Amino acid sequence: MQLNSIQKLQAAFSALKHRNELKQLLIRRFWQKQKKMKVEVAGATVFIDTSDFLSNTFFWCNEYPEGYEPYVCEILAKLIKNSKVYADIGGNVGVLSILPAIMNPKCKIFYFEMDRTIRPLLIRNMKLNKLDESRITIVNAAVGDHVGDLEYLPHPYSFLAMLNNENIDAYDLKFHAPIVRLDDYFLQQGADPDLLKIDIDGAEMSALRGMPRILKETKPDLLLEVHPTMLPQVGSSASEVCDFLRGFEYLFFYIPDFRFNKSKRLVQIRDFDGLTSPTGDMIFVTVRDRSAVAKALEASFLAS
Repeated sequence: MQLNSIQKLQAAFSALKHRNELKQLLIRRFWQKQKKMKVEVAGATVFIDTSDFLSNTFFWCNEYPEGYEPYVCEILAKLIKNSKVYADIGGNVGVLSILPAIMNPKCKIFYFEMDRTIRPLLIRNMKLNKLDESRITIVNAAVGDHVGDLEYLPHPYSFLAMLNNENIDAYDLKFHAPIVRLDDYFLQQGADPDLLKIDIDGAEMSALRGMPRILKETKPDLLLEVHPTMLPQVGSSASEVCDFLRGFEYLFFYIPDFRFNKSKRLVQIRDFDGLTSPTGDMIFVTVRDRSAVAKALEASFLAS
């Protein structure tokens, strides 16, 4: 049966109207075939099990032709060589905890993730990469500027709500996580992190306010994802994050298109006013000057 021009237009408009349903159908079809993702960085290989819906949607609904956050992984691979204590704040399924655990067996790895429903996914990925459960210290807690309790939606539901823009209040799911201050936690551990990755969807200011001692005394390098559109929802801003860190004499190096770009490019920036990404911008935060950063990361700079 052949369609006339009007019928073709009607079919096209119908497909557009139901694009979200079609997208989910394609994801589910793809999910049936893709069960594992491979991340290769500086001679190291990490495998991530994507057989669950959360991981499959997170990794496969986007295309990563150059690898998963390729330059972020490369920066982490270079910095972890000399790191003694590394903290992954907002660890999700563990890509940026497992990679440093493999690359530097002597480095102590701490994984912070408030959603305890993700813990089995991390452990599964550790086993897939032949890491003993004792290799990574798992902390199921939120990171903030005070000790307390936080109510949250478990990640599969919150992620699907974000993906489909759906109201999921009807499920009435209420999980609770303790809130810890990084200064307190690592004081108890007897050693501060010299390297952190922080990606906590707008709560970065709260996490930083909870670690002034570490920032002042240890001056760790940070891979910090700044969320300019999410920070105002918790009464903060990208400018506040910038001003707070500048008070500890930090410098800022923007990583362009960090989710997909593999080229070794950094842009030194003086403030966060130009950050606009709705899903977050990745900044390398360090006390090292421009030449030291270029040498350490073998990076080429676009501008200053």
